[in-house]
Amino acid sequence: MFLSLYQRRSTSMNRLLVSFLFLLLSWQGLAQPVTIIGKATGYAGKKIVAFQLEDYISEKRLVIASADIAEDGQFALEFTPTETGVYILSIARTEASIYVVPGGHYTINFPTVTAGTVRKFDKTSVELAFEGLPDHDINLLIRDFNAEYASFISEHYYDFAADEYHGSEAWLKSLGEKSNKTDLTKRAGNKDSTATHAPAVSFREVVSSFVTTTNTKYQAHYSNVFFQDYVRYSLGELELMSGMNRNEFYHEYFMSQKIQPTHPSYMSCFHAYYHHFLTQRKKELQSAIIKAVNQERDPMKIVTLFEGDSTCLGKEVRCLAVIKGLHDIYYDRTFTSYSIEKSLMNFPNEMTALKQIARNTLDELRKCKEGWILSDFILPDEGGDKWKLSDHHGTPVYFLFFASWSSASIKEMQMMQNLYEKYGRQILFVAICMDDDFKTFKNYIVDHKEQKFTFLFGGGAPMLSYDCGVRTIPHAMMLDAEGKVMYSFTRKPSEGIQMDLDKIIAVMKQNTQGPKTWKQ
Repeated sequence: MFLSLYQRRSTSMNRLLVSFLFLLLSWQGLAQPVTIIGKATGYAGKKIVAFQLEDYISEKRLVIASADIAEDGQFALEFTPTETGVYILSIARTEASIYVVPGGHYTINFPTVTAGTVRKFDKTSVELAFEGLPDHDINLLIRDFNAEYASFISEHYYDFAADEYHGSEAWLKSLGEKSNKTDLTKRAGNKDSTATHAPAVSFREVVSSFVTTTNTKYQAHYSNVFFQDYVRYSLGELELMSGMNRNEFYHEYFMSQKIQPTHPSYMSCFHAYYHHFLTQRKKELQSAIIKAVNQERDPMKIVTLFEGDSTCLGKEVRCLAVIKGLHDIYYDRTFTSYSIEKSLMNFPNEMTALKQIARNTLDELRKCKEGWILSDFILPDEGGDKWKLSDHHGTPVYFLFFASWSSASIKEMQMMQNLYEKYGRQILFVAICMDDDFKTFKNYIVDHKEQKFTFLFGGGAPMLSYDCGVRTIPHAMMLDAEGKVMYSFTRKPSEGIQMDLDKIIAVMKQNTQGPKTWKQ
């Protein structure tokens, strides 16, 4: 008996060991290094960074890898993904997407931003030039698919608008003579004014035909599950817009299927399907939602409200839809932002992945708002010495992000000098240059020696604009002595920030410890 028990336990242990080794080997087989080498002409001395979005609700960025760009423009990145995914390559706020598979090797040319490129301060999107990719590479497949998809949308733009806002076929029939504006109707072959104009095919049929044709074309490449889902959920959006029954759509695309918060196409479809998830409901349900958010602040009670909803039967889907819904209503005055924040904080610990998405969403909603703690950072000053934010905790800091090419920035900098002369013993004034070139930054300082406040170079910091919410230049941010953001919107010098500075100094004088001071 004892021998039999020992043998059973031994067999069970062996099975567990084999299972563990299988999983380990499988993971090692998937987690293979990816290398991206190439050239970025015109970006010598800068840094290239690979980002990944942690999820497509918060869109929180995670730095995966970075490398310096050599004088000849050459660079090399390496990281180890566990599955196929999309990454963002960024140089000086110029960004491009790349799709990588574990073990892949990519040679690229990062395009130089030309005078003809529409450039934005926050980020400028460009398209990578690849070298030596096989025809079946996922980057080429997705580009090909995206081009066909965009062409279809463009060709049928009128029909999409008609379907979304006017009731599809019923509205098309009501157009009468105007229906010849849509490509879904045919004119009669003769010019008889009494001829009728009947729809040749329905819009659903046109979409269905495109779906069938597209799947036939790319079927051979569906062994790559990421690409298959990319096509599938992109086409799903078309079917949703063409009037597919919502229950039928849920069963086809979401029911009993794994949620994919990091898949761009899945989440684009998810956002479209669960639009207004926590709003525009029937009166009784809407009242219950408002109570669950504003009073109970319990996300699981919100989830429970939708248990019988045929469009979100799966618990994980409901939870993800609730997180998206809480994100979407953050600025809806029917709800309180504090209650939404508490709801996002209260997801159960056992729901590890969803809790992390909720936490990411909370962080992104709170970012740069009053009370938010700015992440520590290190930037070079004009002499190349390192300036670290945390070294200056204990003193309020007023940041002004500027660029030498911005005339509005120059005016604000001139006014900030006046503020520095008046308040510089109690408040630290810091100007962060967002120019792309360090030499340009130094030249600005040489040309403006009358400006005595602290200068830092932020143009080479890939996460700085993102962390500080800098989307336009000039941009201001005020931190208290603990490194917390003081105002959701910080006034620039020309907007009367001195009124806020007076209040800050008055409070500091009431503090028996007194402010930290330094020599001007």
